[in-house]
Formats: sequence, structure tokens, C-alpha cells
Amino acid sequence: MNYTLKNIYKILTIVTLALFGFTTQAQADLTINGYLESGDEVANAGDRVSLEYVMRNLGNYDVEDPVVSFYLSEDPIVGGNDYFLESEDGSDLEAYEVEDESEQVPLPYNIPRGQYYVLLVIDPYDYVSERNEGNNVEAVPITIQ
Repeated sequence: MNYTLKNIYKILTIVTLALFGFTTQAQADLTINGYLESGDEVANAGDRVSLEYVMRNLGNYDVEDPVVSFYLSEDPIVGGNDYFLESEDGSDLEAYEVEDESEQVPLPYNIPRGQYYVLLVIDPYDYVSERNEGNNVEAVPITIQ
């Protein structure tokens, strides 16, 4: 049999969980972390800003093309008054996989100056059943001048 290092890691993880009595029920756990590229922390209304972000699947279940949405918000919480910027399909995330991504998102033209957050939200529509639904948002501060 031909085993890759990745397959051996998965097998060892499952065996370890089984031996120590933890559940081996397959379930994903998606997280996202990100930051604005240098110089984009201060921007004008209507600009495009560049984000670098990391998607992680901390669970033991593969996820195909998780959606990532971007919002502009006055606070670090996703809510009804946020400006939707865009969504995209992320890369497939196998169990325990980490994926680096980047995206340029447009800021609205009609926003007043002030302090905001760019919200990065993985699985915004809760399509993926997860162990922890509370770690799907990253809030990145930005100043609109």
C-alpha cells in the first residue's frame, strides 16, 4: 500500500482519539484570521484594500469550497447595519488543513470618515456543521479618511 505522510497523520489522529476515548465523530471547525496589507490600514471611501488571511479547518472533516464574506462595520460584530463588500469561494479545506489566501475588496463610496472594521467571515450562511460556530469572524481595524 502507498501511504502519504498526510494519510499517515490522519490515521494516527483517528487512532489517538479512539484510544483516549474522545469522539471520532467527523465534524469541521472553520476559523479565519487576517490583516490588511501595509499601507491599507488608512484608506479613502471607494478604495480597494488588500487583505491577507488564513483559513483553518481545526476539525476532522473535509470542507469543500467554504464561502468567505467581507463586510465593513462600525463594530467588530456582524450585524444588519454592516456594508457588504463581497463574497468568494475559498479553497477546499481538508481536515486539519491551513490555507493562505489574499483578496482585494472594494470599500463603499458613500461612507463617512471614521474608524471601522473589515470583517472576514468564513461560512457566513452556516452551511457547514461545525464543532464551534463562534470562531468564524475576524475583525480588522481600518480608518476611512
